[in-house]
Amino acid sequence: MKGLLLTILFFSILTTISVGQNDAKIDYGSDVLKQAECSFCNGDTSQTIKTLENYIDNFPSIGTTLLISKRLAELYLATDNSQLAISLLTKAIEIKPTKGYFIYMDSCGLYNGLDPASIKADICVSLSKIFASLGDKLTALGYLNLADTKYLPSYGGCANGMIMYKTKLSLDFADYYLLTGDTTKAIDRLMEFFLSNEPYDDKVTAKLKSILLLSYSQQQITTEINNGIKTMRIVKGKESEPENILLMTFFGRTIKKSAYKDLKFYKDIYRKNTNILTLTNG
Repeated sequence: MKGLLLTILFFSILTTISVGQNDAKIDYGSDVLKQAECSFCNGDTSQTIKTLENYIDNFPSIGTTLLISKRLAELYLATDNSQLAISLLTKAIEIKPTKGYFIYMDSCGLYNGLDPASIKADICVSLSKIFASLGDKLTALGYLNLADTKYLPSYGGCANGMIMYKTKLSLDFADYYLLTGDTTKAIDRLMEFFLSNEPYDDKVTAKLKSILLLSYSQQQITTEINNGIKTMRIVKGKESEPENILLMTFFGRTIKKSAYKDLKFYKDIYRKNTNILTLTNG
């Protein structure tokens, strides 16, 4: 289909926007977004930047500005303006939107991949990568931790959504730890989420295997994983934990899972688990 696919995402933050009554009264600057898209599609990065800067100046407190700030920062980085990107993103992360989000999903990709639910955490990840590239490793780690805690997206209280984001974030933590030469912490983080059963756990598993192969042979990895499954056990949970906990240990790291069936069931399940097979197959 030609033309723009218009997607309106409303997230009531401080006020409730009544669909069909108040929508038309809210100016989301759609004309400015269209101008930026046209420039981007024509390959005019300089004009795209100017137009997005104009958007942020004119709409400083709406949710869309958070999204646009992230995309504009990426354009700054593409033109070697890391300090402008840092300044923009550190301001954006403090924005407390008074209105919702409005974005176009365009054919050229200018606004694609922007997620209102995780935008502040995504901004933290962007800042972390920028500071890491500048050699400021302490600040880089600080922003990753903020994405993992203070700004972790709640997805409306969906625990699976939060685990999914933590799984995805494990890739960034691993990259950071590898940059600092700490393979132990990289493995710790990846090991914690490679069996999350959420999106990105396959990528986490692939990265985990690549790091393990730096220190172990494939046969050693296979033997260790198989032993971990063979020796897994179920114990009683404590206080706020589930009634029964499945414990399995790989490379000295113990993974906990809720247990609702017997031990044989879980041994059979994990022997066939896709990520386990990724680790054990050469």
